[in-house]
Amino acid sequence: MIGQNAENKEIDTLARELADNGVISVEGYLSERLCDEIREEVKTALDDGTYEYADDDMTGGEMMAASRTIVHERSGEDDDGMLDIFNIDESIDEIRDIKTDEFISSIIDQDSGSDFEPENINVYYNRSVGSTRGYHFDSYNSQYKAFVYLTDVPDESYGPYSYIKGSHKRSYLRRRAEGILNRARGEKPTAAIRYDDRDIRTFTAHKGTLIISDQTGYHRGIPQERGKERMLISNSHTPPSP
Repeated sequence: MIGQNAENKEIDTLARELADNGVISVEGYLSERLCDEIREEVKTALDDGTYEYADDDMTGGEMMAASRTIVHERSGEDDDGMLDIFNIDESIDEIRDIKTDEFISSIIDQDSGSDFEPENINVYYNRSVGSTRGYHFDSYNSQYKAFVYLTDVPDESYGPYSYIKGSHKRSYLRRRAEGILNRARGEKPTAAIRYDDRDIRTFTAHKGTLIISDQTGYHRGIPQERGKERMLISNSHTPPSP
């Protein structure tokens, strides 16, 4: 059942918390049964070769625009080995309801003051991914992501999502200035420059937990230990087209 614990926290309360911290979580958003069903369906399709794998020259934009499920296996220094499964709603009906869920959209719209649109919905599948990108932000302009854990993430060895509370409050001009400084230092322009360790919130949680995150704030996935795995749904929300 989608949003089964939605009534436990009012939308306006969650929106205020999102505005204050840049991130919120709601336990029990999906039932454990539905998490298990979705996870097993994804794993079976991967084992059977049902999903198409992206060509080496295929861009992220092309994968997002495709009207089919496409698997991109990340390689290189960051997130090496992670499977980013694009457009998972094209192959699993239940995930379409998450993409268009008014509970999620209402929280984001109330925080942003605008009607954001769900852009794409993917599955991230990490298995023994020991090298992940450090704290960073995704966009100079407003962007949100809604994550749903499909596996239990009981401790940091499983690679939970982590966020620097309040880091989303940096102004657009400050984010741009950080980009210039990072380039001068030979770093990626969206890398985090300075934060207080006391503001770190790491989301160890049961499967079915929903996390909504303002992606202008600093965040990362914690590196996993060998033999650990984590699967989650990632739903991007972007501002309306002008």
